[in-house]
Amino acid sequence: MRLIWEAGFVEDAGAGGMDSYGFERLSWAGHDFADSVRDSAIWKKTKSGALAAGGFTMRLLVDLAKGYAKKQIEEKTGIQL
Repeated sequence: MRLIWEAGFVEDAGAGGMDSYGFERLSWAGHDFADSVRDSAIWKKTKSGALAAGGFTMRLLVDLAKGYAKKQIEEKTGIQL
């Protein structure tokens, strides 16, 4: 949980006990990531892509999810983003 906070995905992480952390809400970056993987097909592709790469950071995972979402939008609308 602390790493998620340090990555900027949640706000107000604090000690909730000896070995637990809590948070008040998702940050802008956390909402951005959640919106990117809301579609189950995009989430599956994102997980598969990250596993195929053999390693990833949270920022790369976010970029991968956004890339799949962008591609899906382009395919469905015919508009190049």
